[in-house]
Amino acid sequence: QKYNAQVLEKNGAAILIEEKELRQIKLLSKASELLKDEQKLKQMSHNSKKLGKPDALNEILSEMENFLKTNAA
Repeated sequence: QKYNAQVLEKNGAAILIEEKELRQIKLLSKASELLKDEQKLKQMSHNSKKLGKPDALNEILSEMENFLKTNAA
């Protein structure tokens, strides 16, 4: 989970708050900052979509099908 969060943060799609730093005040402060910054939210959304793989399920199923075909007894 941490690795995934780090990748998102590195690509400008998220803000990472380490669990050891996670306190109600910090979480509320960060959430409030984001809600006030519509441009940053739009940019994060755009960056997140760039990282996404909308056809991932079909790719996985295709790979599984190919594997099964080539390894069938």
